[in-house]
Amino acid sequence: MQGTKIRLLAGGLLMMATAGYVQADALQPDPAWQQGTLSNGLQWQVLTTPQRPSDRVEIRLLVNTGSLAESTQQSGYSHAIPSYCANAKRWP
Repeated sequence: MQGTKIRLLAGGLLMMATAGYVQADALQPDPAWQQGTLSNGLQWQVLTTPQRPSDRVEIRLLVNTGSLAESTQQSGYSHAIPSYCANAKRWP
């Protein structure tokens, strides 16, 4: 029992000592992606895929919100948008 406590304490101290030295480099955007922002704040990204010429367009939608961040006018958007995307497998 005493040995277990000492090992846990030593392991915790070792983790705390090394935690300050571990730093990751900031991620840089991939230059193959074209990206921009519309006047309404919508951010878009496009990736050309010459290795797959049969691909027309692939759309990925990232909604940076949740039900707790919605105002009264936006109520239900964070649930509705993923539902629409899941149901629209092929369009038109």
